[in-house]
Amino acid sequence: MFLQPDDLILSLEESQYQQLREGRATQLHFCLKRAEEEARALIRTQFEETTLFEVPNPLDRNALLIGIVVDIAVYHFLKMASLQEIPDKYIKSYDEAMIKLNRIHKGSLVPAGFPPKVINTDGKTNHTFMMESATKFRHEY
Repeated sequence: MFLQPDDLILSLEESQYQQLREGRATQLHFCLKRAEEEARALIRTQFEETTLFEVPNPLDRNALLIGIVVDIAVYHFLKMASLQEIPDKYIKSYDEAMIKLNRIHKGSLVPAGFPPKVINTDGKTNHTFMMESATKFRHEY
């Protein structure tokens, strides 16, 4: 997974971070994954998202991308974990992150270090995928 739980410590207040660490691991994992998937969906149209998100050393991750995905994850976590209204600063951070992602998606924002999507000579995007068949059912009578 691209984000680590400790990436959120700078974006949350101490009490919220403690709540996150104490017994909300499932919700946290869901929010981190959801934020990553939202960012991947918008980035993959212009850039090689696997290169950006699947980094072996967490210290080599793109700082701008970490900030965007953290803001999205924090918003989803607070929305899921809280019965009270989400503070405006988190809503504003989420909105700003989504604006940046949409600009990246449209190509009007090209962050440094984002590798462009590879285009074949025929002008089509180079998509690679793997097909597998499901395991056959075994019936015993």
